[in-house]
Amino acid sequence: MYGFPPSEEFAALTDRELTQLCIGEYQIRLNFDGDVTLSIQSVFTHSAAPPSDLSGDFSFPRSGSTLTSLLGAKVVSATTIPPESLTIEFSNGESLTVYDNDPSYEALQFDGPGTSVIV
Repeated sequence: MYGFPPSEEFAALTDRELTQLCIGEYQIRLNFDGDVTLSIQSVFTHSAAPPSDLSGDFSFPRSGSTLTSLLGAKVVSATTIPPESLTIEFSNGESLTVYDNDPSYEALQFDGPGTSVIV
């Protein structure tokens, strides 16, 4: 909706472990240690570490089921390509890319210590 800000806005994700994954009809919520959350309401791509048949684009709620392999993994980096996307790389070699593809709707909400970002 608003486009992704610079990568620095997502610095609180680095070194955080994904501890919980909540799947709703039109939203996926990732809860990390350290009171850090990421709620996704838009198109995303999950790239699983090879060999796997988990990579791909899916529609809600099926898309969330592939993300269970990220549980327990730590965030290695969170990089944006403003204003289009955010890519999160995990310690297990997998990645998650969220796209701001619809100007009518919010793509995600990120909350961490002292920060809140709505895209």
